[in-house]
Amino acid sequence: MNMYTDKPLGQTNGHRLPAPETIGEAGIDNQSAFEPLGYGSLGSSSPHDVFSLAIQDPNILRAIQEIRQQEPPPPLVGILARSHLVVSGVELHGPVASREIRERGAYTATFGTVAQAINLMLSWPFFCAISGPIVGAPVAVLLFLTSNITQKMAVRAPSRRNAWARHAFSGYVAVRALLTALSPHGTALLLFRSDLNNGLAETVATELANANLHSDLQGAKEAVLLAQEKQRECAEMVSRYEELKNAQNPAYDSFYRQAYGPYTPEIDPNQWAAVPTAALPACPAAQRMKIEADTRLLNAKDALRQQESEIREVFGEDYVSYLEEHKPELYKAYFRKGFLSESERIRSGTAELSEATRLIFSGKSGPLTVMVILTAVSLITSGVSIYLTHAYAHDPHVQKSWDAWVLHRRERLLKRLADISTKGDTING
Repeated sequence: MNMYTDKPLGQTNGHRLPAPETIGEAGIDNQSAFEPLGYGSLGSSSPHDVFSLAIQDPNILRAIQEIRQQEPPPPLVGILARSHLVVSGVELHGPVASREIRERGAYTATFGTVAQAINLMLSWPFFCAISGPIVGAPVAVLLFLTSNITQKMAVRAPSRRNAWARHAFSGYVAVRALLTALSPHGTALLLFRSDLNNGLAETVATELANANLHSDLQGAKEAVLLAQEKQRECAEMVSRYEELKNAQNPAYDSFYRQAYGPYTPEIDPNQWAAVPTAALPACPAAQRMKIEADTRLLNAKDALRQQESEIREVFGEDYVSYLEEHKPELYKAYFRKGFLSESERIRSGTAELSEATRLIFSGKSGPLTVMVILTAVSLITSGVSIYLTHAYAHDPHVQKSWDAWVLHRRERLLKRLADISTKGDTING
């Protein structure tokens, strides 16, 4: 029985004690916590009023003290949190926190960890491509840990002139933005490695394996350029000839000879057939060079197209297999087998990233759709995590949970209530 109210312990005015989680964002200063007892005004009253309530029913002390008994995280979560591999909810608020604050902290931490895990999965192939798995994987994990650490730092009372927390939040946003920006390349390296391999193999097969054909094609293109240059020379001579002739300047004959050769009343189609191209006047030389260059270019393209058709007839679009079977020296120069599988890997990380960039901007609907979707997932989850962290850090109750003065006042109050309870138990006994 309560010696002050003649009622059973745990009851006051016929009401049950409030649940511990309703007693205050900062411990005991929530008016709703005391309304079921008929003392709703005490939630915002002085500590002496709360002492009076405790005198009427010392069980209120035990309800208040339960606020202090926050459930520790599971052992594994605690270990991972201490190593910063995950963010635990208890790391996002101070010791003076209600159940609601703890729950919201747990949700914010869990969402942030999941979002960061998505970023890690989509970005670590990029770092492995740059410096190999032995160095790249630890770099990706370190960025993952950095993101977790800066999230924990960012919630430490950022509005109270705490530049440390504000800078940490900026770092948190920067790391998230960096990893999200790497998602397209990471997705290409993670899910479309065969496309990257085949893209590089096609380039090697068409440009190196058939180097002689490409050399002929390049020579034909250069011949076309020379023919065009000679045609401009011919046009210039003709223009100068007509200008002088219209001016009745006798020097026009010189330009006519440079353009067409000696004047003849009748044009013989075979007039220049036996003359080397280098000895021809500008206009006949330009005409011959154009015909020869166009023919050479057409033949080079046909030969290259024929070679590519033969490859596709046997290997389809699998240029990697073509190199492995017909050009093993080039295959070994550009490809290797994977460490854990027999699948092909591009030897050079820079070449791998170059092919990933080419695939991103190639417009191929299948890979592009997947890359856009996964990048959007990374962007959305990172953005939501940043927003939740910012909103949680600026919640007045969360900021109050870090307040040393509030913690000091709560400890003093609990100590005085404990003394009252002890005295009451002594008298009651």
